[in-house]
Amino acid sequence: MGLVLLSIRSLIARGRALWLKDHGNKVIDGVAVPVETLKTEVRKIIDESWPGTAVDTLPQWHSTLGVAYDASARSVAEQQVMLSAMETAQGGSTLGKLQAQFDKEFLGRVVVSESYLYGITGRAVCGMARCGVSIALIYPTGYTITGTIYSSTEASRVAAIIARYGPAHLTPNSLLTDPSAVVVAIAGLGRTGLARTGRAS
Repeated sequence: MGLVLLSIRSLIARGRALWLKDHGNKVIDGVAVPVETLKTEVRKIIDESWPGTAVDTLPQWHSTLGVAYDASARSVAEQQVMLSAMETAQGGSTLGKLQAQFDKEFLGRVVVSESYLYGITGRAVCGMARCGVSIALIYPTGYTITGTIYSSTEASRVAAIIARYGPAHLTPNSLLTDPSAVVVAIAGLGRTGLARTGRAS
């Protein structure tokens, strides 16, 4: 209130007109308090109008951006980071954009890496020897998501980010770990067996 009070006092003429200082100061103080309160409330409205600085309206921001609100899952600062990242996010179909969104919301705790399938094309195998020239082919088949999450809410958020920003032509493999979970589930992890060819007799 000090700055507002001084500003209002500077508008009042000095001298004999304010000999009744006590009454004059009370009037000035009475005018200054509502102005200071208004200034504080306006600042609060500005803070609450952006998810990166909101505190009281965090539940409403979660609802607006389509995320379940759980006050115990993340701290206020973590919620602000996540929500502001969602508010400014732009969808894309590249792994780089997907990683950028994870970086904004999880601060480097979740990492995306591309998965490849190596294949060989060429001529058929003749007897015990291989004939012709073989060419190695690399097929991008999907991407692996690794890192640590600390609640089912964060797991749901990872799934929502993948659904919205993940490249539709690639398959995600989630290898996230959750230390707080009793059982850690791994979704989308496939195992490829070895093909054996018998001997010709």
